[in-house]
Amino acid sequence: MPRRRIATLLDRSLGRAFRMLGILIVVTFLALTSTATSIPPWELKDWTQWTDQDCELILTKSPWVSTNLSNGPGSYEKGGQSQAVAQIVSSLVIRQASVRQAQLQQDRDHMDAKAKQQFDQQAAACLNQNVEDRIVIGLDANAQTDESTVLGDVEISKRTYPLTQISDWIKSNPCPFYAVVVAIPRVHSGNSVIGPADKKLEIKSPSIRKFSFDLQKMTYKGKPDF
Repeated sequence: MPRRRIATLLDRSLGRAFRMLGILIVVTFLALTSTATSIPPWELKDWTQWTDQDCELILTKSPWVSTNLSNGPGSYEKGGQSQAVAQIVSSLVIRQASVRQAQLQQDRDHMDAKAKQQFDQQAAACLNQNVEDRIVIGLDANAQTDESTVLGDVEISKRTYPLTQISDWIKSNPCPFYAVVVAIPRVHSGNSVIGPADKKLEIKSPSIRKFSFDLQKMTYKGKPDF
């Protein structure tokens, strides 16, 4: 075979090999990028590095948040339905996301010294809230079906625990604000209300809309967080 013909075939073979290599690199890059973006922000990076989008995801679509769609007016009107939101605010990840979002939206880094000090005091009150004895749930204005006193239970694996409406959280925890705050004790009759095998926490109340949380997904830094 003439040398020119051999050279031409060799060039074509090398060209195909480089094209295949390029395709393989692109596919690998896309796969790695997809895998990275599928990791939730609370597992991917420290809370001080969360973006505003990260915080919004945590505060609206994470395992620590439950929503309820119902007919009627509300601040979250969507196609004739209003959306009510409940958050497990005793969880550290929710409080960190609330503080981080406030830092970004209020531009804490460019505040004057007095405003920055006041902001940091409020942030510390949120982050350092004592939740050792209770699980706290914050609800927006749409969560309450009427203005009566909040009554009802939380059901966990067919066990029920009475809800208690609390006001001290709102007074000492300005970030974020909740229209209604309720709680259940972490320990009842000497036993933890939530155990490793428990899967679901449900709010059942005549004055609050129904909310449900997946307990198995509420893990932060390798530990249950609620």
